[in-house]
Order: sequence, then structure tokens, then C-alpha cells
Amino acid sequence: MKFNQIVRWITWLFNLLFYICLLNLVLFIFYALSDSLLSLWERVTVIAVINLSVWYSLGKHLYRNIISLKNPENQPTIYISRFHTAQKFLLLSLFVDIVLFCIVWAFASEFLYFEYVWLILMAFPVGAVVWGLFRPQARDIKNFQIWLTFGIIVEIMFFLFLFFCFSITPHQINYSSKNYTPANYVFLPEGLIKRMLPERAFDIKISGRTGLGLSLGASINWTCRVAEADFITFAKSNGYELKENDYYYNANPETNRQRIDSSSLLSIKKLPESFYYYNYRYRNNGGWTFLYDRTTQTLYGHFASN
Repeated sequence: MKFNQIVRWITWLFNLLFYICLLNLVLFIFYALSDSLLSLWERVTVIAVINLSVWYSLGKHLYRNIISLKNPENQPTIYISRFHTAQKFLLLSLFVDIVLFCIVWAFASEFLYFEYVWLILMAFPVGAVVWGLFRPQARDIKNFQIWLTFGIIVEIMFFLFLFFCFSITPHQINYSSKNYTPANYVFLPEGLIKRMLPERAFDIKISGRTGLGLSLGASINWTCRVAEADFITFAKSNGYELKENDYYYNANPETNRQRIDSSSLLSIKKLPESFYYYNYRYRNNGGWTFLYDRTTQTLYGHFASN
């Protein structure tokens, strides 16, 4: 294979990876913002289908324009398009995003859970691309173009890696609110909050740690006040089969061979005389525990991943 043809294939690969990285940067934001609308597998399926479709169509398009096209003889300096100028500004803006993300993560990580922060981070790349398209440069060094595309790919992949690390980093939590306000419990996924608290709960207090992506080392305790009818509705909507005054109850048939008192996991000093109880213990000793004091209308809850 001729050297020029090898260069074309490398250019094709870098350009394909460049567009795929841009695509998945947007899809990761879609993944984060659609938590309350779609399940995990639904979001993964949507992302996979979009990726496969774009890979196929974009790969063919780039093949026709890079590999099949006859290029003129190599020149040290070439005239470049608005697209290549936009790439330069995009490279710089992604670097700014990475630095800004690290600074906010180090000093005020809870702000990264607000949707408007992601809009701000996206504003830099979008603004850079628009500026490059409207203010193109005249010429550039040809060899620099390949490394420019490569640098953008590396920055996007590194940013996605940072986002992944941030999403699974353990956090200490300590929340209190008068009413049910999921937006204030920034380190807890909305799906988890719906399993923890009735929507009509009040005087809410949550404490503990999130663990590694809520799958390793997470331990969360909470208390709230809620009317008995609202608690029963909440339990039914989540499939919690309640028992009265039985703190040995375990709803998991895989681990209920031994009667174990899990009420000690709750932040309650003394068991009430009349209560509803639910416990679902995992095989690794994690699980869910609820106790509802019918006299004081207080709900005590505990969740542990292991």
C-alpha cells in the first residue's frame, strides 16, 4: 500500500473518531438528563442504536471524501476551510472545559449536578465552533491537521473519563428539607429518591455516604414525617410488602432462612409499640429497611449496597 493511501486511512479513522466522540459527548449529556424519563437499558439502547447508525453512514461518507477522492500532490502549506478553523477553537474550548470541570469538582462538586452547569460547559465548544465558522483562517500547515483532530479526540475521551469518574465518586451527604424536594438531594439519583421517600413527606433528613456509584459502599439513613395513608400508597407503588410489628421480617426469599433483626440499622432509639415494617436483605447483607411509626407518623429508612 502506498504511503499516501496509508495517510488517507489514518485521516479517515481520526475524522471518524472525531465525529463519534462529539456524538457521544452529546449522548452522555442525554444519558445524564434522561434519568427520570427512561430506564438504564432504554437509555443504553437508544445510545447504541444512534451510534451504530451514525458509524455506518458517516464511515461511508468519509470514505468517499477522503480515501476514494484523488488528492493533489502533497504541499507543506494548504488553504483550509472554515471547518478546520472551527476545529482549532474547539480544541482550545475543550481544554477550558476540562480545567473548569476539575476546578468545580475540587471545590464545589455539588454544582456539577445542576443542569445549567452542563449548559455552560456546552456553551464553550458550541461558541468556539460558531466563531471558527464565521472567522476562518487563510492557511495552515498540512501535517498539523491530523494532530489537531487527534488532540480533539483525546480531549473528548479524557472529558468523558472525568465525567465517569465523577459519577461514581463516593460522597458524604447530609440533607434536610421541609418538604419533598429531589432537586436539593444532588448526590442521589431521582430513581433512588422515589424508592426512599413518599412525595408527600415532610421534615426530611438524609445522611450517610453514596459509595462507589451507589453499588459499592453506599450507606444511607433517612427520617421523615408522612401520613399513614400516604405511606401505604408509597409502599404499594414500590412493591414493598409491609408487615405489622415484626422486625424480623425479610421479604427476600433468598436470605430469609434466618430471622435477623435489621431494625438496628435504623436511626431509631426504641422500637414503637405499633409500626409497619419492611426489610429486603441482599445476599451481601445490603438492602432496604423501612419502619413506620404509626403513633408519631414517622418513617425511618436505611439503604446499603453491601
